[in-house]
Amino acid sequence: KIPTMSSPVPEPEFKQLSIQGKQISFPVDPSLPPPPPIVNKLYPVIEPYQKGKLSVGDGHEIYYEECGNPLGAPAMFLHGGPGGGCGEHTRRFFDPEFYRIVCFDQRGCNRSTPNASDDWAASIKGNDTANLVEDCEKLRRHLNVDKWYVVVGGSWGSTLGLAYAQTHPEAVTRMVLRGIFLFTPSEIDYLFQS
Repeated sequence: KIPTMSSPVPEPEFKQLSIQGKQISFPVDPSLPPPPPIVNKLYPVIEPYQKGKLSVGDGHEIYYEECGNPLGAPAMFLHGGPGGGCGEHTRRFFDPEFYRIVCFDQRGCNRSTPNASDDWAASIKGNDTANLVEDCEKLRRHLNVDKWYVVVGGSWGSTLGLAYAQTHPEAVTRMVLRGIFLFTPSEIDYLFQS
C-alpha cells in the first residue's frame, strides 16, 4: 500500500547516545532477536569458515575472516592499537551458534598488507580514521551484510567503532565498547602526565 497524506508512514524509533557532548542516534529494529545471555567466560576455540583479503585503496589489502554461524547475526570485531590485530582470541568473545563473526586486521596490521613491520612508509599511506571507517563499510558491503547486529570494539577499536557508527548509523544496530579512549585533552593529560 502506498502511503498517502491520510495514512502517514510511521516514524522509526531511535535511541540516543551522548558521548563527550555529541549526540548519536541509532534506529531501533524491534524485529531483531535479543542477543544471547552474557557469559563470564570465553567461548571454545573455533576456526574461520572463510578467509580473504579485500583491496581497500592506497595499496592496502585488509585480511578478514568469518567464523561461527554463516546464517547468524552479523557481528564485527574492531581490534585495538592502532597496530593490533585479530586472532583466535577475538573469535572467542562471541557465541558461535548465534553470531556470524567477522574479524579483520586494520590497515598496516597483522595479516593485512602492507604491514607496518615490513614496510612502514607504505603501511601508513592513507592510514587514517576516515579511511579505516570506510574500510569497515567496504567490508560490510563485500560480505553482503545488510546491517551489523553488533559492532564490538576495545580501546582504539572502540574509537573506530564510534566513528563508524557516526558515519554510517544505518549500518549499525548495537554496539559493545570497552576501554573507550577519544584522545580528549584530559585523557591525553591523564595518559602522559599523570
